[in-house]
Amino acid sequence: ASFVNGLHQNDFESISFGLQDFIAEPYRKNLIPHYSELKNIAMQTGAVGYNISGSGPAVFAVSSERETSEKIAHVWKNYFSEINSPCLCITSSINKEGVKIIS
Repeated sequence: ASFVNGLHQNDFESISFGLQDFIAEPYRKNLIPHYSELKNIAMQTGAVGYNISGSGPAVFAVSSERETSEKIAHVWKNYFSEINSPCLCITSSINKEGVKIIS
């Protein structure tokens, strides 16, 4: 609820609080390769929060500035390049329009 309300109110403190997961993360993070390293990189690079996307293994970071998001993606790409592993990083803004039909 804090995450969704934070998105609605543009309140990054609530977003950060809402992305903290003390129940599922300790168990699920071990199923996602490099989870902790990616979280550390994101948070040290200026992310507001970090979490598992859906059921995984994708992860995401939220930042208050597009520049920070692009920097996080760049550092993540470098990390995967150094360990010779493919990755896909996408930066985007929050969809403020909601669901729409694309034809």
